[in-house]
Amino acid sequence: MKRPLLALVGVALFLGSTNSTQAGDVTWTGSSPTSGDWSLAANWDPGTPLSGDALFFGASPRTATSTSASFSLISTTFTAGAPAYTTTVGATWTLSWTGTGISNLSGQTQTFSNIGGLVSGTSGGYLQFFNSATAGTSTFVNNGQQVSGAFPGRTSFSTSSSAGSANILNIGGLVSGLFGGNTVFFNTSTAGNASVVNAAGTVVNSRGGYTQFTTSASAGTATVTNSGPSLSLSSGGVTQFFVSATAGNAVITNQGAGISGAIGLGGATLFSNVSTGGNAPS
Repeated sequence: MKRPLLALVGVALFLGSTNSTQAGDVTWTGSSPTSGDWSLAANWDPGTPLSGDALFFGASPRTATSTSASFSLISTTFTAGAPAYTTTVGATWTLSWTGTGISNLSGQTQTFSNIGGLVSGTSGGYLQFFNSATAGTSTFVNNGQQVSGAFPGRTSFSTSSSAGSANILNIGGLVSGLFGGNTVFFNTSTAGNASVVNAAGTVVNSRGGYTQFTTSASAGTATVTNSGPSLSLSSGGVTQFFVSATAGNAVITNQGAGISGAIGLGGATLFSNVSTGGNAPS
């Protein structure tokens, strides 16, 4: 069964936020008494982030954060001693990094969770890495479509960016007939040494999460697991290579189906065009 190339359509460089004045360093305080929304000035010192800002997260009473707008950033740093944060990227909103990307000095797990689109034709929460930005050691959760025709939660890497040593989880479909979360690598980007899990569909007749490599992207030395389905008519996780992308030296595991009546034999790795398996173990 063919998967729609949701992540390969309409990807554009996002460089703007709602403000355009001079950028600088902005530190999370979490001082708003009502919400951890990034758009509230009370949560930041000196104020709401601008396009091209460098963000810093340290000690704070509010560690559950969320977005209700899009932000283009140079970098995000979780400083030494920072607690574990979870940032939920709301449907239709984007966080993008164009500089060094994400640095985690805290020793704690820092999580970004992308929500699937809520209305047909709209995007889900979306993380983008450009230039030489890296995902560092963060954890990324891409949730599936919530309605037909909407995009799932997504993470993409373009130009020469890298997934670093991140943990990426593409959740399986949350609704019958719909697809799971998605990660895509464009241009000469690489999965680095990341751990990537494409989970199977979570309900009957749902599709798995999936990762795509296209153009000249590489899976690097990543560890990729395509989980096998355990529910009737559901499908497993999938990794796809297009154009001249390569599996590099990645370790890719396709798990078998755990139930009779699942779609396919389990998790799958697919190669198209002149993409190659590189030096990945067979």
